[in-house]
Formats: sequence, structure tokens, C-alpha cells
Amino acid sequence: MSPFNLRRVARHIIHHTRWAIRTVQLAIFAVAGVLAFMLRFDFAVPAENRPHLLAALCVFVPAKIFAFYFFKMDRGWWRYASIRDVARLAAANLFGSVLALSLIHISSGILS
Repeated sequence: MSPFNLRRVARHIIHHTRWAIRTVQLAIFAVAGVLAFMLRFDFAVPAENRPHLLAALCVFVPAKIFAFYFFKMDRGWWRYASIRDVARLAAANLFGSVLALSLIHISSGILS
């Protein structure tokens, strides 16, 4: 067994930036979805609604990932972001939310 080598991990992440970006995006989308759900219930989610949170995350996160991929928000230099990039970010976020809402609505009708 080799000891944990932080330099080796950093070098691996530098050479695989696309995967690192997607992993961070996935985490951000999941945390945002959980926080939005918790905000809806004043940070005290009732036990009967916790399965709905998990089901919504299973739809919300892939929808956001697809939307950001479709709008090419996983590329580029965010260090030099412009107003046009912010507009694309808002459009991707809106598209992902509408897609997730549509899929949740359709699946709730199927499951009922």
C-alpha cells in the first residue's frame, strides 16, 4: 500500500479537469436541491416528505447536468466571465429547472 500522496492526487485532477468540473457541478446541484427543499419547509423537512426529496433529487440533478451540458456551461474560463455568460448561466438554470419540474410532474402522474 502506498501512502496518500497529495501531489499525485493534484496532478491527477489537473490532467482530468473535465471530470473534476462535473463532480463539483454534481455536488453543487445536489446541495442546491436539498437546500431548496429544506427552505420550503423552513429547514425542518417532515418525515413523510423525505422520500419526495430523494425522488426529486434523482430527477433534479440529472436535469441540471443535462441543461448545463446543453448550454456548454462546463467549458471555458470563468475567470473572464461576462454579462453574456451570466445570461447563459441564467438560461441554463431556468431550462434545467423547467425540465426537472416537467419530469417530476409527468412521473407523479404516472406513479399516482
